[in-house]
Amino acid sequence: PEVPPTPTPTPTPESPLEPAEPDYREELPTLNEILTPNAEREVIYPAANDLIEDAIDRNEVIGFDYINRHGAYAGWRTVEPHYTFYAYTTGNMILVSWDRDVNDIRAFIIGNIQPNGVRYEGEVFNAKSQIMVGVE
Repeated sequence: PEVPPTPTPTPTPESPLEPAEPDYREELPTLNEILTPNAEREVIYPAANDLIEDAIDRNEVIGFDYINRHGAYAGWRTVEPHYTFYAYTTGNMILVSWDRDVNDIRAFIIGNIQPNGVRYEGEVFNAKSQIMVGVE
């Protein structure tokens, strides 16, 4: 009599045939964890104006999605907000900040900051003197 071939076992998540490779991705810090290591929690703000006002009052770091002046998505920004001003030439309110993503001063049109930005509670910064020139 002919012997049927032995079926090849199929691994399942419950019983893998080979030991699974360890997945270290969960142990790697995310960009936000690197840029905001002292944050105790993220407070979400539906309105950009409230987010900016509270963060400036508390000297806390914020994060938000941004649309540049040409209408293109410019990504998530993590910034230290220093002050705002009205730009008479364009009619825009401007946020002047230290951008932790690029490690430099950046200005953002507040109307282009998207809803649901976050304030990183506990991630406090000291105002940078090179940004605060002439500001009282």
